[in-house]
Amino acid sequence: MLGYRTFFTVEQVSQCIVDTALEQVHSWLRRKRYQADSLAWNQQVQIAEDVSAALIRRERDDGTVDMRFRLTERKSVETWSTKLTVHAPADPLAKAWIWLDVDAPVDANSDRRRWTGTPGLASNLVDVLEARDGDARLASQPAVVRADDVEDLAVMICGSQEAQRRGLMFVAASANDSTMSFGAWRDHAQQVLRHTTGLASSFILDPEATTELRGALGRTHAVEPWTIRTFRPDADPADESDALRHRVLSTGRLASDDPAYLARLLGWRAREAALDTPLQSSALRLERDLERAYDEMLMQSAFTKVMPDADAAGAGKERVSPSDELGVAERPRRAQRARETLHVSGRQRGDAQLIKRLIIVLRGVFPHAEPTSALIDELGVLALTGAGSRESQQAVRQRLSDLEGQAESLEDQRQQVQLSLDDESSTTLQLAKTRVISALPSPSCANALWSWGDMKRHGRLPRLPLRLRTSHSCSHAYPNWRGSCSPATKR
Repeated sequence: MLGYRTFFTVEQVSQCIVDTALEQVHSWLRRKRYQADSLAWNQQVQIAEDVSAALIRRERDDGTVDMRFRLTERKSVETWSTKLTVHAPADPLAKAWIWLDVDAPVDANSDRRRWTGTPGLASNLVDVLEARDGDARLASQPAVVRADDVEDLAVMICGSQEAQRRGLMFVAASANDSTMSFGAWRDHAQQVLRHTTGLASSFILDPEATTELRGALGRTHAVEPWTIRTFRPDADPADESDALRHRVLSTGRLASDDPAYLARLLGWRAREAALDTPLQSSALRLERDLERAYDEMLMQSAFTKVMPDADAAGAGKERVSPSDELGVAERPRRAQRARETLHVSGRQRGDAQLIKRLIIVLRGVFPHAEPTSALIDELGVLALTGAGSRESQQAVRQRLSDLEGQAESLEDQRQQVQLSLDDESSTTLQLAKTRVISALPSPSCANALWSWGDMKRHGRLPRLPLRLRTSHSCSHAYPNWRGSCSPATKR
């Protein structure tokens, strides 16, 4: 189940982004003590025990480059999957973007998503790249805002048509009083916001900036000193009711609750917002293309390794003639070789047993051929091919398991959407009933007090929206009704 997602644009030259992202992938893998140097383009390789990685690169005709890195870690009975997608368009006016997903094992004891910590790769990327969510800068630490920067911050909070924000924005405010020093408040806010890296932008206002922001946004959308406010996208300070969307973590809770608990609380909030926000259609199209490329790579991958040719390996060596072997310089060594023969004879007998066993295996695999060195090389190639096929089959099985998990997750999401629609329909119907009953004539009309069941049985349900008349005639409230107000009257 998807546990972590970050998606951001990058304000840098597109051609450098793929190389920079790949450098951070290598650095992250080395810190995990994986064999990062084994990575190869358009191949899936083993970089540790029960750990596989794949790199896919596509370059389009216009120069646009797409990269996909996939890491699969099997730990006991659990499987963690990390996918990094980098899109670097050739058009200088188009923005490059990066998308990182982490699929966590399903928690058997709960239907809720499993907590997934911020991957080190995400922290690396937002530190070395100019990552942005709309106009807001993403970083591993909250940015301190001074009074001169408040106008830009207000634009980020409210959003703009040119740059739409996807994730949350956390704003912590301060004041010039004796509650605590600004440095202590900054450290406390950083601790509480540490699980939002890559998911949300975060800012800490100094006292002057707190006052300026209150003047820019108004009373309802201001951030009170010593609180942290969560701004959802497209805040509207002109609408007082909109303030209810942007929750506030109060001073009392910040002072009394465990910072670790608050950090997890805000981390969950940022994760749910990131996971529930739809991705842009171009990213989804690229995802389908890269998934097809990955499936084709698994099916077409060949793990055959060429065995070195023993004859070719020795072709470049200078051969020694028999006359040279009987030279004067060789004779003093004969006695030494004779003594060594006594020590190696036992080992030679063991080698003879191995050779005999190898001949038996060769005749079992190639029953109609005489054992030769070429046949031994062919047996080695077959063994390597078989080992590679076993790895390929394991990769395909893992891929099928991943697809089954995605299908189950999609089915769960479909059922949740269906339940939400059913609840919304029930609420809408109940509201319609309330409106119809409240729109009935006043009790001065003798037969006006109809129940909902009576109206349904006698066909007196009006069409919505109601267009009521003010008189108390028999057709006063129902333009399509013909007859008197008596329940016995039929159309």
